[in-house]
Amino acid sequence: MHWIWSRMNVVGTFALTLLAIMATVVHFSVLFHKADPQVQLKLNSIDKFRQLHTMDGGTREQAQLTLDVDADVRTAFTWNTKQLYVFVAAEYSTPERPSNKVILWDEVLNSKEEGLFRLRARRSDYPLVDPYNGLKGNDVKLTFGYCVMPYNGNIFVNTTASHVVTFPTEYI
Repeated sequence: MHWIWSRMNVVGTFALTLLAIMATVVHFSVLFHKADPQVQLKLNSIDKFRQLHTMDGGTREQAQLTLDVDADVRTAFTWNTKQLYVFVAAEYSTPERPSNKVILWDEVLNSKEEGLFRLRARRSDYPLVDPYNGLKGNDVKLTFGYCVMPYNGNIFVNTTASHVVTFPTEYI
């Protein structure tokens, strides 16, 4: 009776050790992969740019943007990639907040075949909202980024393309 439990302990420990070694090798193998996604990003138009009044008596600015994106992110996929999270973000600074980043559009890609896509006159999924009214006449940098979500290992976040837009000085 004591003999069977000892054997099971040895086999289980050996299997878990091999599994840990394989996971470590998988984790370090993707560190040397260099992805080179080709992305072109530009602002098609600013559909709405207005000031909203909040229920507490304050105001905030809101903009709805239309984007053009040509992307080939297939090189970001490896044999360890479970999915890719791609996004377009707006980055800008105001006197109250020196660093602002707002996601405008995002998508989850589950296969390498989905990594080649073109968006024409695509309205942003989320509006650009600034609670401190700092968008009027301000420069906004649009960036395309992606997060590699592996089966095993760290999540990598990269940005590739950018486009700078100056917002109008009047509301549309």
